[in-house]
Amino acid sequence: MARRRGQRVGYLKQYGPSWIGQWREDFLVDGKIKRVKVSTTIARCKGLGAVSKRQAQRIFWETVLSKLDTFSTRPQTMATLAEFIRRKYQPECVAVRKTSGRASVESVLANHILPGLGSLRMRDIGHVEVSEFLLSRLRVGLAPKTVGNMRGLLAAIFSHAKRRDYYSGELPTAYVRLPEMTPRRRRGSLTFAEARTLAEALAPADRALVLLLAIKDHASDLHFEPFEDEFRIRIKADGVLYEMVPPPRHLAFAITTRIKVMANLDIAERRMPQDGRIELTVGGHPVDLRISVLPTMFGESVVMRVLDRSVVSLD
Repeated sequence: MARRRGQRVGYLKQYGPSWIGQWREDFLVDGKIKRVKVSTTIARCKGLGAVSKRQAQRIFWETVLSKLDTFSTRPQTMATLAEFIRRKYQPECVAVRKTSGRASVESVLANHILPGLGSLRMRDIGHVEVSEFLLSRLRVGLAPKTVGNMRGLLAAIFSHAKRRDYYSGELPTAYVRLPEMTPRRRRGSLTFAEARTLAEALAPADRALVLLLAIKDHASDLHFEPFEDEFRIRIKADGVLYEMVPPPRHLAFAITTRIKVMANLDIAERRMPQDGRIELTVGGHPVDLRISVLPTMFGESVVMRVLDRSVVSLD
């Protein structure tokens, strides 16, 4: 095989029944580059599956030396994953996220990824290391969906590393497979009568509690947002959205239906946007509510514009 200038040279020798490949590689030790001799088994030279020396040389080149040559032009790949995350990924990718997303990513990094993979050099992390790490997270009891999100974060980290020349080659998450999640049992659609019965079952005090809290916080809007696994309620005060303690997911349909009943909207219509209005008194305050209902993938989203006619603080 022809070799270009600058490509690494390895040594292949026979040791017992195997071909052994040896090469010298630079390691970062205490901030200094140290050249170390490394050996690994390439293939068998005797017995079942034996290959010739020429075949072993080709395997040696394809699996080891070619990658070393690529990495030799990128000394930054000697940095550990922890160093890359601290120097590049956190300031360039994590810091620009919204507050909630940033906190979630930093939690996964601090509690899982950095303890598990942070000490490894970027060039040493491959499919095997990532797969073993993710399987170890499953063994300690994390849900498959959580570990799947962790794999997505690792893919984002190494994609950014490739853009910054801290990693070369295929992403180490490319062929990593995780156990499939058991499909969640879904509830069937309710009939018109069942929906009205469930909506009427909510106690008046429970219906007014969210509105009372919103008025107390001088909220201008309330958002009721259904997702696959949760039903989120957020209030907007002073231009900022604040998330409230979410109700159980199975109550989403009942809450939405109750709002539509109060606004004299068609509760049987779930595919078209609807607008309405509610006039009521909450905590002794006359309140006008402008209702907007929009269909989404996981149900109907409701936005309430709160108009407190008294404009009196409850404090």
